Amino acid sequence: MAVLSVIEWRGTEEEQQTARTVYELMAASGRFRADDAPLRQSLKSLETFFSSQPSMQLASNAGDLASLIERSLSANGHVFAREEGDGGPYFVTTKRGIAPVAEDAAARNLHSFRSRLFEGAREPTEEDLKAIRGVARDIPEIIMTVPEPVHAVFPDPISDPFEPAIFEPEPDVEPVVEPAPAPAVVVDRRVLVAGAVVDLGADPNSIVENHGAQFREVLGRYLDEDFRFVQFGGEYYVEDRLERLSKGQLRDIKDYITERNEPLTDEELISDALRRPLQNADYNLWRFTINYRLSREKKDFRFVGTAQDRLWATTSLPPIGQSFRKVSELAQDYRYLTDPELSDEESVTPASGVDASGRLEMRHVLTWYESENGVLPVGRSAQLLMPDPLMDDQSVVVLRVQDPQNYATYLAELRLGGGNRGTYIAGLEELFQNTLVPGAIFSLVQGANSNEFTIEYERQPAQESRLLQWDARRERWFFGPVVYECPVDSSYLLTEERVGQLNGRKRASDADRRRPEVLLQAAFELVGERGGDGSITALIDDLMPVMNIDRPFSRAYVQSIIESAQYPQFTLEDPSIGLAAYRAQ
Repeated sequence: MAVLSVIEWRGTEEEQQTARTVYELMAASGRFRADDAPLRQSLKSLETFFSSQPSMQLASNAGDLASLIERSLSANGHVFAREEGDGGPYFVTTKRGIAPVAEDAAARNLHSFRSRLFEGAREPTEEDLKAIRGVARDIPEIIMTVPEPVHAVFPDPISDPFEPAIFEPEPDVEPVVEPAPAPAVVVDRRVLVAGAVVDLGADPNSIVENHGAQFREVLGRYLDEDFRFVQFGGEYYVEDRLERLSKGQLRDIKDYITERNEPLTDEELISDALRRPLQNADYNLWRFTINYRLSREKKDFRFVGTAQDRLWATTSLPPIGQSFRKVSELAQDYRYLTDPELSDEESVTPASGVDASGRLEMRHVLTWYESENGVLPVGRSAQLLMPDPLMDDQSVVVLRVQDPQNYATYLAELRLGGGNRGTYIAGLEELFQNTLVPGAIFSLVQGANSNEFTIEYERQPAQESRLLQWDARRERWFFGPVVYECPVDSSYLLTEERVGQLNGRKRASDADRRRPEVLLQAAFELVGERGGDGSITALIDDLMPVMNIDRPFSRAYVQSIIESAQYPQFTLEDPSIGLAAYRAQ
């Protein structure tokens, strides 16, 4: 340790070394004290220290060590002062290397905190205590004056019972005149928020319930313009507070999703991929961090969840389910849903049951096309059941569909349309193959969260029918026995008795699939009745199951083809019952 001051040491070389060592030790022990504060060490403590440090032993250790220390410090009296105490002599110095001037205990404590704290202190008097409690404050005379009691003189009730009593107040009592109350100040607390008039004096809960959307809009607009804040899913954070995800952490998240081969929630990514406990106090910060950071990595990640169920998938993760048609073909087949005039009104009603408060259900009849590809159309009415996407550029919302009859849960995708692409649910082929058959009647019921649904149907006694099936190896239609326990619509049940002519046939070619009039003509020939004039007549309800084999059609879509002037070979004979006719051109 370097000496704090330039000191001229006296005595022999050994005495100078001893004095210098003692000074450095004492200066080090008082490094946090003032420069002129006295630093004391007893001769006994110094002797013990030197004897316990072999590396600092002096050359004359063989002699009397205490005598050497005392002799060395006394020789440097300009640095060390000697004091006598109960434990032997003490040596005192300062960090400046100057021996302090001897002073008594009172002088040493002259400027101490203790002396300044109690300087001028005295025991408080009764008047002081009253002043502290506020008792001795001046009170107006009108309040302190106690009027004397008013004496009433009552007449003799026998002599004059009708004479009223006379009250005579004392002449020296002045009546107390109370000041008139100040007029109430009316403050208008109404403000204009996003075009709505809000009364800030109303109940806070009612303000939030009635005008929460307006306040959220104004606040969101303000935060969006502030570059310090970042937003995800309607939540805002200061960006400087967010954690940074390294390339290694992003790679771990991507590999974990790929390994599981399904979309995962943000909680699973935090606890499993990043190995952070969910019980930590910074959980909400980490949840926002991982959602916001992944939303910026659009090359590798895509959001497929909702506000309540935040799910992430990689861009390389395949779509849920393995449908017979490609994803692009399915979206094109359902493009008629983008036209309100061609989309049927689904039967949407409030769900029944004790736990179904506020939920909706949609009743639907399954077609062959939907069963084979595991899809369900989402028309105008069905949109009421579907969750809203959380992100502006979100094209897929993952759904959780439960089948309580078989105690199974399936993941599905709500594929959002746009342009010439229709909106539909995909990924249900396993559920349909295990539970339902083409023509089955079931209900899709909303769950607790916006992306949760339940498939409900009334279980029936087991039935067996020879139904239409596709032989992928031979590429032919055939009829095979199928056992089912779900209720069915007989008009949509493609049995061998109704469409037996399809046995051994091939599917319609891709070119014919793109031409709805060709598919309608084939449907007339399959289920229609031939007339004497060469025409074929059929009900639209009978044409619908066959039309929905190779491509989806709504009833309004089929009727628009029949009534279109572009296809004169079709005519609507009786609109009341939906009777149509086909005449070859």
